[in-house]
Amino acid sequence: MEVLLVVLTSFSKVALSFFIVALGSPTLSPVLSAVAASLGYAIFWMAALELPQKKRFWLSLAWFAGVQAIQLSWMTSMVYFGPAILIIYFLLLVGLGLQFAFMTGCLSLPLKWNNISALAGFWVLMEWVRLFLLTGFTWNPVGLTLAANSLSIQFAALFGVYGLCFWVMWVNLFALKALLERGRKQWTVWLAFALLPYGYGAVQKAFLEPYLKEDRQIEVALIQTGMRPEQRDRLKERNDAHIHPLMQWRQVLSHLTRTNSTRFDLIVFPEGALPGGARSAGYTLASMQEVWCEVFGSGAEVDFPPMRMPFAKEVGEGTWRVTNSFWAQSLANHYGAEVIIGLDDGENGKHFNAAFHFKPRINEISRYEKQILIPGGEYIPLEGWKWLDELFAKEFGIESSFQAGQKAKVFSGAFPIGIFICLEETYSKLVREVRQGGAQIFVNIANDVWFPKTRLPWHHFDHGRIRAAENGMPLLRACNTGVTAAVDCFGSAIEIFPVSEEAAGALVVKVPLSSYSTLYTFIGDLPVVLASSIFFSFFAFGRWIKKKKLP
Repeated sequence: MEVLLVVLTSFSKVALSFFIVALGSPTLSPVLSAVAASLGYAIFWMAALELPQKKRFWLSLAWFAGVQAIQLSWMTSMVYFGPAILIIYFLLLVGLGLQFAFMTGCLSLPLKWNNISALAGFWVLMEWVRLFLLTGFTWNPVGLTLAANSLSIQFAALFGVYGLCFWVMWVNLFALKALLERGRKQWTVWLAFALLPYGYGAVQKAFLEPYLKEDRQIEVALIQTGMRPEQRDRLKERNDAHIHPLMQWRQVLSHLTRTNSTRFDLIVFPEGALPGGARSAGYTLASMQEVWCEVFGSGAEVDFPPMRMPFAKEVGEGTWRVTNSFWAQSLANHYGAEVIIGLDDGENGKHFNAAFHFKPRINEISRYEKQILIPGGEYIPLEGWKWLDELFAKEFGIESSFQAGQKAKVFSGAFPIGIFICLEETYSKLVREVRQGGAQIFVNIANDVWFPKTRLPWHHFDHGRIRAAENGMPLLRACNTGVTAAVDCFGSAIEIFPVSEEAAGALVVKVPLSSYSTLYTFIGDLPVVLASSIFFSFFAFGRWIKKKKLP
């Protein structure tokens, strides 16, 4: 490899590194992910250092923007967002390209331990700062490459995804040092660091797995509704595609009956599973009862909860209408299962994207309000600016914003359930808070339908797997469309529902409540961010002193 890279031209090195890193994503190539995590960036830097500083900057910007253009290509889907999404996509590529260009611009020779650590720390700081821009952009950190392998992903249990990001850049910088200095010692050090995550993962799994085998298992039904927006909701421009909510429930019940199971411990629905929210009495009791008894048989009315809000509303003497909460509580009673379902909700003038928890024969409902909202999809940035409000109403059909929730939530029941909604799964800090709140299992309800026929569902899934590995906690995912799956405490898939745009049904899976305490759950992101800040501060201060001494 070393000899080959020496004889390659600068253009060939740039092209080779682009191929490795752009395709080095868990969703594209696990093999190239391993190469990208240890060597791919180093090959590019080797070529970039042959150029003057200014050309190096622009090449780095274009190269990394191109890498992200491929890995984030799911953002180019215009089916539901229109051409406006391409503007956001382009701006993100430029921003991410600048991030890499700034780091490459700081490269200086000779490479020593202190400036290697400083540059890797600088990268971590730039990725961490992305959390604080609008909602934040957590997608596709470079550390995600280590999620491609069931062993290397275990490294996240130590220092989380930002620790993985540091490690990827650190190892690549040592690879660059070995390529430039061509010494046996340098290659030995690089190889040891490159293999360390895999060795650590092998040891951790070998040590922990025997202790976790006898843990309790629960039987879970994960519902994938498979509804496109125009099927779920009545949209003016696609009204003929709409499926009546009564029939949507009929389909869900049929998914469950086809499993031939009579009891579950937990049933999980996706985000925004049904139209009408949690409290809107959108069904007559008679029509609901007809569907219920058609599916479950005569006398199944015994499953119904009390005729009071939020379950039912009397609209005339002896005439009742029922809500989605009525359906969910009836389902909990019928299967003796706890039910988690994503539904919109509103009270006191506030509107929430929420998850609800129902327990069998206990008519008390718990609610979690989504804390991290998607700009443009769930809230209007700078709401109140007339021109911006009109733009979002016209382009996205959004005329008001959801209210953000204020705190993490653990649903209490037969076992504590940590809940988060959709992209919240990509925020390691939020998921860690849920773990610290006493959860024994994570549940993420999601809806990836907005980017059809792309690799977003798998990209999203890889983030979830890292959250499981970071906290040593199993994860359940129920999606409208996406990767509906169960993941064990090591971040490996137990079972996955067939992934396609039209797939709908129920994934029944036995999930062990196996978990273990991790260093990351205990310390979080702060040590990595703090260490990165110290490394880079000393590096920057040293360069400043050096410049001051120059005549």
